Amino acid sequence: MGRVLLSVVMYLTGGIIGGYLSSKLALSVSKGALRKIYGIAIILAGTYILLKSANAS
Repeated sequence: MGRVLLSVVMYLTGGIIGGYLSSKLALSVSKGALRKIYGIAIILAGTYILLKSANAS
């Protein structure tokens, strides 16, 4: 068998823990607040991608 990369294990563990904690948070927050948080996250991600692609050129 091959060796397991520690970075892959850490990435998967973080994803599982993050998913669990965010699902608990999502159940305790109102639907309107979740929409606002999601909207802000999408805007931030889009801004990051735009700035990164502008700097790559």
